[in-house]
Amino acid sequence: MAPGSIDTGNGRMTLKVPGVIENVEDVMSIPVKVDGDTVITFGDVAMLQRSYKDPQGFARINGEPALVLEVSKRSGANIIATSAQVRALIVVAQERLPDELDIRYIMDQSGEVQDLLNNVLTAIVLVTILMTGTPGVPPTLFWRIFASAPQTFRVWS
Repeated sequence: MAPGSIDTGNGRMTLKVPGVIENVEDVMSIPVKVDGDTVITFGDVAMLQRSYKDPQGFARINGEPALVLEVSKRSGANIIATSAQVRALIVVAQERLPDELDIRYIMDQSGEVQDLLNNVLTAIVLVTILMTGTPGVPPTLFWRIFASAPQTFRVWS
């Protein structure tokens, strides 16, 4: 489970939670840095205490109170595959969730990306048809356009 990453200025470091956190001791024993045999834990560098802070905002969907879980793809990851994996995980998790819980997907951009990919495929097919059916077009131009198609897909994935 990788909840995110931290940009330290010297590079990006992935933040990983090594297991289930059930109490304060679990949080305090999370490793922060390992150097050889030396392990520095969260408890070595931080203090954790219960406190209360007024919320800075409230999540609402269609005027109803909501709990929002934001999932972002990793840099370079395929947004369509990420969205499908999240939806599959939610299906598995739903058996453990209350029946009255209403799960909605908002701001999912995978559909728009899929539409763009379909438009690119359509454009490639149309250009291929036009290039093969147009007399006087040099074959090298046709193959240059056709060969650039894989690079188009690499940009979108």
